[in-house]
Amino acid sequence: MQCKNCGKELKDDAKFCDQCGTKVTEADSPEQTPENSESTAPAEAAVTAEETAAAPTGAKAKKALLIVVIAAVLVAAGIFTGLYMTHVICFHKWQDATCTEPKTCTVCGKIEGEALGHDASEVTCTEDSVCRRCGEVLEKAAGHQWVEATCQKPKTCSVCGATEGEVAEHQWKDATCTEPKTCSVCGATEGKPAGHQWKDATCTEPKTCTVCGATDGKALGHDWKEATLSAPKTCARCGETSGEKLKLTSLDTPSIYTVVKEVPVALNGMGKEMYSGTHSCDVVCWDAIPNADGYEVSYVKHYGYESEGTATVSNEMQRVGTNTFVFGNLTAHNENEYSSTQLEHLTVRAYANTDDGVIYSEWSNEITAVWQ
Repeated sequence: MQCKNCGKELKDDAKFCDQCGTKVTEADSPEQTPENSESTAPAEAAVTAEETAAAPTGAKAKKALLIVVIAAVLVAAGIFTGLYMTHVICFHKWQDATCTEPKTCTVCGKIEGEALGHDASEVTCTEDSVCRRCGEVLEKAAGHQWVEATCQKPKTCSVCGATEGEVAEHQWKDATCTEPKTCSVCGATEGKPAGHQWKDATCTEPKTCTVCGATDGKALGHDWKEATLSAPKTCARCGETSGEKLKLTSLDTPSIYTVVKEVPVALNGMGKEMYSGTHSCDVVCWDAIPNADGYEVSYVKHYGYESEGTATVSNEMQRVGTNTFVFGNLTAHNENEYSSTQLEHLTVRAYANTDDGVIYSEWSNEITAVWQ
């Protein structure tokens, strides 16, 4: 048998529900059979007396139970409210995750998972990087990185390849001896090389280009002319000298002799020419002495009387005295000539002027020169 109020299983002889206190009616009891009806009659009389005494006690129990239940509910509600208000217990209200925030309860702040992160577009020279999900500008446009125009390309962005304007003119570098006119930027050429401007080789330098300095061949080397009394060792090509000029320390001694020659003679007197013709005479000769600057002649003159004298004879034709001595220029056989009416003890010596003074040769042999 069950309680019709709370469904609790009851004993067959229960009068009240021992859980909720509800009275059990006859309808709730099992059916009476003829066999047990007689035996239960005395019991029923006893039950009626018990019911009369127990009825007030069951009502109190029910009321007490109700109070307990209500108190329990209130306590449970208080506990629940406390837990709810402190977010120990929460009926979550979820806000979807964003680029920067994970899925979050708007009541208690509990999170779940992770933020989605930005879905960034690529930044370009002209366009910002923007999140495709939330629209936030993540990076400003970089702007073009311009490379100046050259003779091959216009002004060009090194990042995106955008161009602006036109190509620049060539930066020409003038032609050289070996290279044509050339653009220093792109290497384009125009025309032909200028060619070398050669300067002839010298004694010390090879053939050399006056523009670029290139050389060809070797230096010629000096063409030395041996030192003389008047100049040191000298290059006949460039004039460079080496060392010192020679010092003359001695001269060869002349050797004199006579030859017969017809010498022109002109005598003047009383304002007119008295005689004109030639006379045969001994012409004094001596061979030229190397390095001599001139000669000195010593003699004794006979022309109705005797007199001693000297004469200086240079290496050029001249007269010494008046119609007395004749000195001819060097002949084909390189001779010096000297003549007189009559000369005795005639001798000659050579001289030379040096840095250390005048030096002389020995006097030559003596001869006599006479008119024929």
